[in-house]
Amino acid sequence: MSVLQSSVNWVLAQAKARLGDDYVYGGVYSPTDLSQGADCSGVVGWVLEALTKTPANMSWAHNVSTESWYYDYGNDTPAAPGTVGPYGTIAVANLSDIPADAALTINIMHGGGGEDSHTNCVVPLPGSLPYEGVIVESNGDAGSCTNGTGGNPSNASLWTDHYFLPGPWIMDVPPGAEPPAPPAGHAYTVEPGDTLSGIAERFGVTTAELITANGIINPDLIDVGQVLNIP
Repeated sequence: MSVLQSSVNWVLAQAKARLGDDYVYGGVYSPTDLSQGADCSGVVGWVLEALTKTPANMSWAHNVSTESWYYDYGNDTPAAPGTVGPYGTIAVANLSDIPADAALTINIMHGGGGEDSHTNCVVPLPGSLPYEGVIVESNGDAGSCTNGTGGNPSNASLWTDHYFLPGPWIMDVPPGAEPPAPPAGHAYTVEPGDTLSGIAERFGVTTAELITANGIINPDLIDVGQVLNIP
């Protein structure tokens, strides 16, 4: 498996744009409403969708729960190391077993299921251990939190088990090179080198939504200086 650096950059920009969003049980982020809250697994599933499928092709549905990763509740035992979970994530016995080229760490508290469980994910930073970096988490009353703002690091005592998303990262752009995604619901002026699909990916909307919102006839023909309405 490989993950594009541009997808990582997009996730971090979009997550930071949603800081402070309310915790919403059963919720997931919206591509057009930056104030829409989510629950913990909705956020982790959103990150996994973007990293494994790219932002242009991801689903914004609530695709996983904490119970999507196996846990033996009867014996209070996590999955055996090497167990494959959703999106090709792999269970480890210890954080130190996560390989250096992992693209993401998923931390889980299997507390009985539903609202008694919890999860988050950590995007590693260049030069850091694979389970250290930017925390992306919807954390109860603390709301959405990124880079430690109310978040729980991978080595926090509440976690019962850990998985990682295999890498490596493909460096299609430098880390952090892409500008933060502007909020949806306003105008954007087309710049040299822009494509409609690229603009859609940057704003977290679909190409079809851009076409509909702007009455575009030929999606392969946009002009520099053209003003687009971002739905």
